[in-house]
Amino acid sequence: MAAPPPPYTVLRSHTSAVSTISINSTGNGLLSGSEEGVTLLWDLATRRPTLSQETHGGYGILCVDFLSETLAITQGRDGQCHIHDLLTGFSKTESFPFTSYNFCKVATLPQPLRETQFLLPMDDATVRLYDKRTQTIAATFNAFGRDKTGAVMCISALQTNENSDMPLVMAAFESGHIAVWSIASSTQGPILWQKIHSDPVLSIAHSPTTAASQQQYIGSVSADNTMAIWTLPQSWTTAQTEQASNNANLSEALRMEYSKGAADVCFGPDVGTSLLLSGGWDHRVRLYDYKKKQAVAVLKHHTGAVNCVRWLPNAGGGAAFASASSDSSIALWQLPLKKKTKHTKEKDTNP
Repeated sequence: MAAPPPPYTVLRSHTSAVSTISINSTGNGLLSGSEEGVTLLWDLATRRPTLSQETHGGYGILCVDFLSETLAITQGRDGQCHIHDLLTGFSKTESFPFTSYNFCKVATLPQPLRETQFLLPMDDATVRLYDKRTQTIAATFNAFGRDKTGAVMCISALQTNENSDMPLVMAAFESGHIAVWSIASSTQGPILWQKIHSDPVLSIAHSPTTAASQQQYIGSVSADNTMAIWTLPQSWTTAQTEQASNNANLSEALRMEYSKGAADVCFGPDVGTSLLLSGGWDHRVRLYDYKKKQAVAVLKHHTGAVNCVRWLPNAGGGAAFASASSDSSIALWQLPLKKKTKHTKEKDTNP
């Protein structure tokens, strides 16, 4: 089998580990943040940064994300989140605090709430929903005395189907547990509490929102050197999310081992595909077909841990994505994908 191609572009302007990246909806802009505290806005057409700023006073950047084509959020180790107007050069329009200083990233909600509500990790192992319209905490998500959780490690908002009017909130913990809450009933505790890894969960992600009744998946990577794929309870994808049952668990569909841990996991953006990316501590990017339960490609380029992976839109039938590394670079990849045939044989692999 032919070796996968190298990255078609490597972006090099950071001088320290790149901890986080985000790509806008048109695929022509990329945000990146480094451990030295520098945030860059890249023009992917020219492959050069157009804006550069220490957005958190020299503190490391935990998260960057596009809220729209002209608004972005940054999260720093100074305990602050900033909203920036990209038309005026990273000027701050609003700031709000969080209190968890590990690696947990702030999470945005799906549209139409993406620019107004944010999930914040807190040092008391809770997740808080901040509403910037009222500048208040709209809800607090608590595990309510279940097993010792340790710190919140990663959070995400999950819209279970196209007809749901309110997302679910997911958080994974240092203890290896995952919790899921309904925003509509946050005071009643999680509707799911489950041990999914033996060591801290480092990243969680969910497959794209689908039509009601279609299967959805959650991916997780952990310091226990495994990646797992889970199927959501079917009742969650057929009902309105405030009616989601609290008597169901995630079902494990796949678990793969690594020689070293992985830092990030990210599902493909297109509904109907079954592709997933992971970024590893072993400097590799892996592309999986999680329904076929096999690795599509193992990509070797970086000389440091891969801290963040994100998909590029408009891949033209292939797989296009970016990887950010502790080697201070960002690699852009384009992989052609074989067309499915009815004679394709499925097999398990354990890379």
